[in-house]
Amino acid sequence: MAEIPQREVLVTSVMVCKRNDTGVKQACMLMQDAFTELFYAYGCNGEPMQRKCGALWILTRSSYRLVRPPRWMERVIVRCWPVRIAICGVYVNLSITSLDGGPLLLARADLMLIDETTRRPRRLAGTLFPTDMPTEPAVYPERHEPWPEGEGAEPAGEFFVSVDDEDMNGHANNLAYVRWLLAAGGDEAMDSRRFTLHYLRECRRGEILTGTRRPVPGGVAVELTADGIPAAQGIFYASAEFPAEPAD
Repeated sequence: MAEIPQREVLVTSVMVCKRNDTGVKQACMLMQDAFTELFYAYGCNGEPMQRKCGALWILTRSSYRLVRPPRWMERVIVRCWPVRIAICGVYVNLSITSLDGGPLLLARADLMLIDETTRRPRRLAGTLFPTDMPTEPAVYPERHEPWPEGEGAEPAGEFFVSVDDEDMNGHANNLAYVRWLLAAGGDEAMDSRRFTLHYLRECRRGEILTGTRRPVPGGVAVELTADGIPAAQGIFYASAEFPAEPAD
């Protein structure tokens, strides 16, 4: 059994936003790179699974907390590990810490395995994924922020899915949705320190996504729809702190 990858990384210019620290899009990119490396180490990376098993990984939800955003030219430790392995999915955590172990970025992501043809959930049994893979305790709360119900949404632009947005699965890559959600959310989304992303529908080249945004306590909620059907949602908060639990 392979060890869970851990590596020291120098934060370069592509990993930071205009403030020279890690922003929303860069945090998502770091998460994607980290779990790609984890999956590769265990032989369950996307291309071999697609070629040999006709199965694809899709990201369904992810949540992030920028405790103290990594800064340009800072050396950090990146780790990604599974918290839970289910019948047709895997739940992973990401931690980026300073060299002395102080938490900088904490995140979790839920990934589902689907059949390449039917696009329906695919059981892990019989695929390349090692179901006996060791897990570790979570460092991010065991819940994602639920989509907040409410009114008062305002138009926030339209977005065209182009060939540049596609990934190997033939649909828009999750980072493309992040880019559109940030554009629709404006500065409030770009400057957030805690956020949850819900991926609800596969979108393909040629589709037009409509963005709406509305304020929520402490932040902004943004939704992308395709033909009136929700495709992706983002809830962005200005503070990295979680709300206090209500008193009994």
